[in-house]
Parts: sequence; C-alpha cells; structure tokens
Amino acid sequence: MGRRPAIERDALSGALTTECAAMWYAFLAEEAYFDGDLGSHDEFISKAQTLSRNPQGYLHSQVLETAIKKLR
Repeated sequence: MGRRPAIERDALSGALTTECAAMWYAFLAEEAYFDGDLGSHDEFISKAQTLSRNPQGYLHSQVLETAIKKLR
C-alpha cells in the first residue's frame, strides 16, 4: 500500500477538490492493480486522468467517499 493522498475539500460545498479526487483515483488505481483487479484499475485511472485535465472545482462522489472512509 502506497502513501495515501491528503484530503482537500472545497470550502463552500464540502466536496473533494478535483485535484484531490484525481490523486485519490490514481491511488485507488494503484491499489486495484496490486490486488489484481484490472477492471477497477482501468476505471480509476481513467477518472484520475479526466480530473487531472481540469484541476479547478470540486467533485461529489459517493464511491470515492466510501473508498476513502474504508482506507482511513
């Protein structure tokens, strides 16, 4: 298990910033790869790349919030 990214939230909405969400998706992609779950790896890396192209803003994602809580 690699080092978990920091959690950064938008001050107004409380959602994860897109930069933070991209880092978490990349982290989850690595974890999925090491677990042999290539389907989840591909999904997470795709989301990380998409969010990295537009680092301004915030993201509400129940899937990502659940994964973060599980890894804390």
